[in-house]
Amino acid sequence: MFDSIKLKYECPFCNKELEYTLKQLQKGRILKCPHCGKEIQLEESVSGSVQKMENEVKDSLENIPKKVTMK
Repeated sequence: MFDSIKLKYECPFCNKELEYTLKQLQKGRILKCPHCGKEIQLEESVSGSVQKMENEVKDSLENIPKKVTMK
């Protein structure tokens, strides 16, 4: 549902700002920094944070009133 949402992420080697989708930021995935060329292996803490954020967004969307009434 939210796989295409883009997040900014900082390369731990060159500190350049990177942009990835939620789908790309999954546990165990290895990303390559386009700036320095180093491989970035995502640890569980990164994917866990992404999963937690995705769950919070889903919960927030479910709490939005389904019907709007005018007074």
